[in-house]
Amino acid sequence: MSFCIEYLDYYIPRKKVLSRRVLENKDIDSEQFINDTGINTINVFEQYELPDALDNMFDKMFKSQNIELSKIKYIACETTPLTKYHNISVVHFLQKKYGMDKAKIIPLHQPCAFALCAMELSTKLLEQDEYMVILCANDWSERELGERFLKFTIMGDGIGLVLVKNDVEEKSSIRIHDWYYENYGVSSFTTYNTKNYESEPVLNRLSMIKKGVDFITRSLKQSNKSITDIDKIIVSNVRHDVFRDTYSGLLGVSSNVFYLENTQEGGHVNDIDVIRNLKDYLEKKHGEDNKEVIALYTLDIEESMDINYHLIILNI
Repeated sequence: MSFCIEYLDYYIPRKKVLSRRVLENKDIDSEQFINDTGINTINVFEQYELPDALDNMFDKMFKSQNIELSKIKYIACETTPLTKYHNISVVHFLQKKYGMDKAKIIPLHQPCAFALCAMELSTKLLEQDEYMVILCANDWSERELGERFLKFTIMGDGIGLVLVKNDVEEKSSIRIHDWYYENYGVSSFTTYNTKNYESEPVLNRLSMIKKGVDFITRSLKQSNKSITDIDKIIVSNVRHDVFRDTYSGLLGVSSNVFYLENTQEGGHVNDIDVIRNLKDYLEKKHGEDNKEVIALYTLDIEESMDINYHLIILNI
């Protein structure tokens, strides 16, 4: 069996907001924060923009792909805002409009890593020639602008769409070679044992990064690869300095191995970043004959400060 990414698309709203506006009245040096993160602007949804944008994306996908609807077996989606958008479930609307009634909707909640989690799940669920639609979105248009500041990054809005197929003929040029997933639940374990339920969990970011580096290294070794075998690592647009300086230093690689071109405009848009960055990277190298090994890496931090690490290796 060969699991392939048949289609990739994303949508970033047109409305831009300067990062310094988000940082107004925050107790930080805004210029230093912008310089460190590399985030100059974010993009935000207008009210009720999300359903129309998704509708257009699905229309575009079905017009460009020869998909037998009965072969779409699953629609995996991030729960909010796709199942809870004002008074509708956007994913159920899309299922009905585009005739995917036989597909099972799988709502998952892992905002910063949902797309990778769903890709991993597809390799366990899909039979020969079957498809999984993976749909993720972030819409904070109803929130105050200042709420988009998350201490270490700034949150933007957007949509991501992926179509995965169990393609026995291996026609697709983007093949899922391997995937790895690891949970780190020390925070909740410690809180339970100390019964200190009222204290806000604290995240040691350097420790988190070091564990991420160790996870990447061990995962590649299990796949009979080393970091030097990876041509490009596609990551989230959280902030420049984390990957440019810290991850690259600890991994012993050039910062150029990380795709960071989209960080300046858009902000961090959960796992939509990975879809956006992969699509843009592949389009920039369109027409090149050289084969590449690409790693998709992201992590999801729970409110409890427990961590879920994900790595997918692609053969292009």
